[in-house]
Amino acid sequence: MKDFLMQTYTIVLPVLLTYIVWLLKKQKKDRDADGKGTMLLLRVQLIDYHDRYTKQGYLPSYAYENFVEMV
Repeated sequence: MKDFLMQTYTIVLPVLLTYIVWLLKKQKKDRDADGKGTMLLLRVQLIDYHDRYTKQGYLPSYAYENFVEMV
């Protein structure tokens, strides 16, 4: 019985660890994609602020505070 458990353990443990590593890599890819998407949205907002307030000729304090928070 003890031999059976050891054989099962030596087979199951590497498979389980491989699955855990695969899950962690997949989560990292998802987080990286989310981060890139967020950065793209911030970039678009910064460009919009630049265009809007350049035409307007001045920058309100709330817009400046938003700009500082995004950078």
